[in-house]
Amino acid sequence: MIYLAYVTAAVTSVAAFAVAPQVWRSRPTLVVSARIMAAGLAAMYSSVFVAVVAFASADDPRPALAWGLAGMAAVGLVVYVSGLVWWSGSTAWLLRLVGWLLLVVPTIVPSSVSLLLPVAAPLTALLHRAPRPDHVRDTAGDDAMARLGADR
Repeated sequence: MIYLAYVTAAVTSVAAFAVAPQVWRSRPTLVVSARIMAAGLAAMYSSVFVAVVAFASADDPRPALAWGLAGMAAVGLVVYVSGLVWWSGSTAWLLRLVGWLLLVVPTIVPSSVSLLLPVAAPLTALLHRAPRPDHVRDTAGDDAMARLGADR
Protein backbone atom coordinates (compact mmCIF):
# COMPACT_ATOMS: atom_id res chain seq x y z
CA MET A 1 0.00 0.00 0.00
CA ILE A 2 2.88 2.36 0.77
CA TYR A 3 4.42 1.73 -2.65
CA LEU A 4 1.09 2.58 -4.26
CA ALA A 5 1.16 5.88 -2.33
CA TYR A 6 4.69 6.58 -3.63
CA VAL A 7 3.70 5.86 -7.24
CA THR A 8 0.51 7.90 -6.98
CA ALA A 9 2.39 10.82 -5.46
CA ALA A 10 5.11 10.70 -8.12
CA VAL A 11 2.66 10.57 -11.03
CA THR A 12 0.46 13.31 -9.57
CA SER A 13 3.45 15.53 -8.78
CA VAL A 14 4.91 15.26 -12.27
CA ALA A 15 1.53 15.85 -13.90
CA ALA A 16 0.75 18.86 -11.70
CA PHE A 17 4.19 20.38 -12.22
CA ALA A 18 4.04 19.87 -16.00
CA VAL A 19 0.47 21.06 -16.60
CA ALA A 20 0.33 24.05 -14.25
CA PRO A 21 2.18 26.61 -16.44
CA GLN A 22 -0.10 25.99 -19.43
CA VAL A 23 -3.20 26.33 -17.25
CA TRP A 24 -1.92 29.57 -15.73
CA ARG A 25 -1.25 31.09 -19.15
CA SER A 26 -4.64 30.10 -20.53
CA ARG A 27 -6.67 30.99 -17.41
CA PRO A 28 -4.76 33.41 -15.15
CA THR A 29 -7.80 33.92 -12.94
CA LEU A 30 -7.33 30.40 -11.58
CA VAL A 31 -4.08 31.32 -9.86
CA VAL A 32 -5.74 33.01 -6.88
CA SER A 33 -8.13 30.12 -6.27
CA ALA A 34 -5.27 27.63 -6.69
CA ARG A 35 -3.26 29.49 -4.06
CA ILE A 36 -6.20 29.41 -1.63
CA MET A 37 -6.83 25.73 -2.30
CA ALA A 38 -3.13 24.90 -1.89
CA ALA A 39 -3.00 26.70 1.46
CA GLY A 40 -6.03 24.74 2.67
CA LEU A 41 -4.62 21.46 1.38
CA ALA A 42 -1.26 22.10 3.04
CA ALA A 43 -2.99 22.97 6.32
CA MET A 44 -5.08 19.80 6.17
CA TYR A 45 -2.03 17.69 5.32
CA SER A 46 0.04 19.12 8.16
CA SER A 47 -2.73 18.84 10.74
CA VAL A 48 -3.49 15.22 9.80
CA PHE A 49 0.23 14.46 9.98
CA VAL A 50 0.45 15.93 13.49
CA ALA A 51 -2.75 14.13 14.57
CA VAL A 52 -1.45 10.76 13.32
CA VAL A 53 1.84 11.29 15.13
CA ALA A 54 0.02 12.29 18.32
CA PHE A 55 -2.17 9.20 18.16
CA ALA A 56 0.64 6.82 17.23
CA SER A 57 3.14 8.11 19.77
CA ALA A 58 0.76 7.96 22.73
CA ASP A 59 2.22 4.63 23.89
CA ASP A 60 5.76 5.25 22.64
CA PRO A 61 8.23 5.92 25.47
CA ARG A 62 10.60 7.78 23.09
CA PRO A 63 8.49 9.86 20.68
CA ALA A 64 11.18 12.47 19.98
CA LEU A 65 11.75 11.43 16.35
CA ALA A 66 8.04 11.29 15.58
CA TRP A 67 7.44 14.72 17.08
CA GLY A 68 10.50 16.07 15.27
CA LEU A 69 9.01 14.95 11.96
CA ALA A 70 5.64 16.43 12.93
CA GLY A 71 7.41 19.69 13.77
CA MET A 72 9.03 19.65 10.32
CA ALA A 73 5.60 19.31 8.73
CA ALA A 74 4.21 22.16 10.85
CA VAL A 75 7.12 24.48 10.04
CA GLY A 76 6.82 23.45 6.38
CA LEU A 77 3.18 24.53 6.44
CA VAL A 78 4.06 27.97 7.76
CA VAL A 79 6.90 28.45 5.27
CA TYR A 80 4.87 27.16 2.27
CA VAL A 81 1.86 29.34 3.06
CA SER A 82 4.17 32.34 3.55
CA GLY A 83 5.47 31.75 0.03
CA LEU A 84 1.89 31.52 -1.25
CA VAL A 85 0.96 34.81 0.39
CA TRP A 86 4.08 36.62 -0.83
CA TRP A 87 3.67 34.93 -4.25
CA SER A 88 5.97 36.72 -6.72
CA GLY A 89 9.72 37.07 -6.62
CA SER A 90 12.65 34.82 -5.84
CA THR A 91 12.10 34.90 -2.10
CA ALA A 92 8.50 33.74 -2.43
CA TRP A 93 9.53 30.93 -4.76
CA LEU A 94 12.24 29.84 -2.33
CA LEU A 95 9.75 29.90 0.56
CA ARG A 96 7.34 27.71 -1.39
CA LEU A 97 10.10 25.26 -2.35
CA VAL A 98 11.57 24.95 1.16
CA GLY A 99 8.10 24.70 2.70
CA TRP A 100 7.09 21.96 0.27
CA LEU A 101 10.28 20.04 1.04
CA LEU A 102 9.67 20.35 4.78
CA LEU A 103 6.13 19.05 4.25
CA VAL A 104 7.11 16.11 2.05
CA VAL A 105 10.43 14.87 3.48
CA PRO A 106 8.93 13.46 6.73
CA THR A 107 6.56 11.25 4.73
CA ILE A 108 9.26 9.76 2.50
CA VAL A 109 10.35 7.41 5.29
CA PRO A 110 8.13 4.30 4.91
CA SER A 111 5.51 4.36 7.67
CA SER A 112 1.77 4.73 8.04
CA VAL A 113 2.21 8.48 7.54
CA SER A 114 3.58 7.79 4.04
CA LEU A 115 -0.01 7.25 2.92
CA LEU A 116 -0.43 11.05 3.17
CA LEU A 117 2.13 11.62 0.40
CA PRO A 118 -0.41 11.69 -2.48
CA VAL A 119 -2.25 14.47 -0.64
CA ALA A 120 0.84 16.71 -0.84
CA ALA A 121 1.50 15.91 -4.50
CA PRO A 122 -0.83 18.57 -6.00
CA LEU A 123 1.10 21.23 -4.07
CA THR A 124 3.88 20.87 -6.67
CA ALA A 125 1.71 22.77 -9.17
CA LEU A 126 2.58 26.00 -7.36
CA LEU A 127 6.35 25.41 -7.24
CA HIS A 128 6.91 27.28 -10.50
CA ARG A 129 8.28 30.79 -10.33
CA ALA A 130 5.35 33.17 -10.40
CA PRO A 131 5.29 35.77 -13.16
CA ARG A 132 5.77 39.34 -12.02
CA PRO A 133 2.48 41.26 -12.00
CA ASP A 134 2.10 43.94 -14.67
CA HIS A 135 1.37 46.69 -12.15
CA VAL A 136 4.72 46.22 -10.34
CA ARG A 137 7.34 48.68 -11.50
CA ASP A 138 11.00 47.78 -11.76
CA THR A 139 13.16 49.21 -9.01
CA ALA A 140 16.71 50.50 -9.27
CA GLY A 141 17.99 47.14 -8.05
CA ASP A 142 16.07 45.31 -10.78
CA ASP A 143 17.50 47.65 -13.41
CA ALA A 144 21.04 47.06 -12.14
CA MET A 145 20.51 43.29 -12.27
CA ALA A 146 19.20 43.56 -15.83
CA ARG A 147 22.29 45.54 -16.87
CA LEU A 148 24.53 43.03 -15.11
CA GLY A 149 22.89 40.18 -17.03
CA ALA A 150 23.18 42.10 -20.34
CA ASP A 151 26.93 42.62 -19.84
CA ARG A 152 27.60 38.90 -19.95
